[in-house]
Amino acid sequence: MTPITITKRLVKGTPLTAEEHDANLQAFKTACEELNLQTSTVSKTTIGTIGALGFGVGIAPAPLVASFGLYPMAGYDDYLSDNYGNYIDATGSVMVFIPRFYYKITNDITSPYNGTKVEVSDTPQAGFVIHRAFVNNGVIQDGFFFDKYICGNVASKFVSKRNIDPVSTATTHNPIMGITGVTANTYDKIFQAVKSRGANYAVPTMFMYNALALLSLAHRQSATVSTAAWMDISPYAPKGCNNNALKDANDASVVYVTAGNATYPTAPLNASCSDSVFAKITHNGQKCGITDLNGNMWEIASGFIQSTADTFHILKETIDIKTLTGVVVGDATDNWNVANYDPLTLPFTPDETQTTFGNGTSAVFSGSVDTASNDYRLDMCGVPLSMGGSPARFGGDGLWKYSVASMCPIVGGYWGTSSLAGVWARHWYYVRSNSTLSVGGRACLLGA
Repeated sequence: MTPITITKRLVKGTPLTAEEHDANLQAFKTACEELNLQTSTVSKTTIGTIGALGFGVGIAPAPLVASFGLYPMAGYDDYLSDNYGNYIDATGSVMVFIPRFYYKITNDITSPYNGTKVEVSDTPQAGFVIHRAFVNNGVIQDGFFFDKYICGNVASKFVSKRNIDPVSTATTHNPIMGITGVTANTYDKIFQAVKSRGANYAVPTMFMYNALALLSLAHRQSATVSTAAWMDISPYAPKGCNNNALKDANDASVVYVTAGNATYPTAPLNASCSDSVFAKITHNGQKCGITDLNGNMWEIASGFIQSTADTFHILKETIDIKTLTGVVVGDATDNWNVANYDPLTLPFTPDETQTTFGNGTSAVFSGSVDTASNDYRLDMCGVPLSMGGSPARFGGDGLWKYSVASMCPIVGGYWGTSSLAGVWARHWYYVRSNSTLSVGGRACLLGA
């Protein structure tokens, strides 16, 4: 095999030039081709077994990989590998494949469920229901690709790579307008940023973020430290940069590297903790997982909106998320166009306060299997039935339950959110035209 020649090592805080980036990427592609890393040899993909190694990610079907022009990384088909289920695209962005799964939620108050028992299956089972993250353009999909890292600016593209400075929707912190095609530093222009990678890329839906959170919650019910690194310190959930001092609020071993912003020195490079604790910041507690869902930067999600005061909506299953835009208000493809949505009735009235997910062992989600029901849609949007008790099983994650027209939801928390940050954290205060130094995002790929 031809050796891979790297033109320049990436030094933290020192980005590659466009030419060096392209040369390194081409070397990687050539190596992949020579190693014949093709998913065609894989007959079946699976979400894995709760509590086991490899759970929460999987191998993508070969036709899907080819259709999106992705390259499987070395070890993509080995559940023991750090790169299991990991792929790379033409920009050098690393993406993780999340296979389709069906789930069942029951209000089991015994340990270790303590009110929320989550079961998952690769196939339909009695009492299980398809997760909304896998329905697009009216079709149930094989799975979705999700950026492994919060995106930064590499060669003017919205790129998912480790140890780079995430872009934000503000001029004071690596502004998103540095991405080709982005016309303003506002939340809704994230829809322009993802297209710098190609027409197939989309802003991840709220359903996808909820699927990742649900997988984390399911995993903690059976995992050990050997299968989920974050099981060593409570709350047993993904850790991250969230204490405003380049560390995790609960786990002092998780230490990040500053991005070097003189005004905001505690803003970190993405996933910049040491390799020894890297698995602690992923959704499944393994190095193959998706990073920084707890802190670092708030992330913009699509598919869940508020059009006017107290009027919430969920994206219709018949809409293709690749077609959504955030440029022209009222346009047919606008993410905030209510014609693309079904109504959603909340189980509470937003009271302009912040609370936490869960209360004791009360049911937090309905577990409804009726995909046309309001209860199912609430579950898919991550809207809890019980709040304020800060149970450990939801990490003490915060819910900012505000009511504002043209609301743009953000998820996960940022470097200063502290214990309220986490895979379940949701904020409903901000509108599409907001500009904030701690808000960025990622891209996804989903078939249609």
